[in-house]
Amino acid sequence: MLILRLAACAALLTLAGAAFAEPPAAEPSTADTPPGPTALPVDADWKARADAWFTATDDAGRRKEMRAVTRALRQPCRYCHTPDFTGYTDKRLISQQMMALSAEHGVECKDCHAGKATLTPLGQKAAPMWTLAREKGVFCGTCHVKHRRFEALTERGQRFRAAEWAAWQAAHPAKQSNEANRPNEANQPPATTGQPLPPTGK
Repeated sequence: MLILRLAACAALLTLAGAAFAEPPAAEPSTADTPPGPTALPVDADWKARADAWFTATDDAGRRKEMRAVTRALRQPCRYCHTPDFTGYTDKRLISQQMMALSAEHGVECKDCHAGKATLTPLGQKAAPMWTLAREKGVFCGTCHVKHRRFEALTERGQRFRAAEWAAWQAAHPAKQSNEANRPNEANQPPATTGQPLPPTGK
C-alpha cells in the first residue's frame, strides 16, 4: 500500500513539474530575414552534382570542407541542415545547385558571397545571370564553359549575348541599376520560369 501511495505521489509531482516547466526554446525567427535567391527550375540529379564539390571522402574531411560554406555565407550549419543533421532545411535545393555551380565552374563560395545578404563583385555580376537562368529554365553550363570561372561562353552563350543580351538588360532596368549598389537579397529572381532556350543540337 505504501508503495502505491509513493508511486501516486511521484506521478503527481512529475505532472505538476511538467505543467510549470518552461516551454522549450523556440527556433530563431526568420521572419525578419529577407528571402534569399531561389533554386532554378531545372531537373537534374542535384545531389550527385553537389557531391562532386567535395574533395574529401570521409565525414570528418567533408565537415571541414563545409566550414568554407559557413564562413562565406556567415551562417551556421543549421541554415541548410536540421539541428540533428538527419535532414535539410528548405535551403537544400539551392545549396545543392550552388555546390554544383562551384564544382562545375571552378569558383568557391567566397568568390561570390560575403555573407548571406552581401555579394562580392563577381557575385554582383552573377546575380542577373541567376535571374536570366531562372527565366530561361537553364543552368550555368548552358552559356558558360565549365571550369573557366565564367570567363568563357559556350557557342550558345555567345549567340545569346550577340542577339538577346542587350534586349534582356533593357527589359530588366531596375535590377541592372541596383545590383552594384546594394546587397543581392533585394534582387530576387522572378517567380516565373519562362521558356527554356531552344536546343542547340549538341
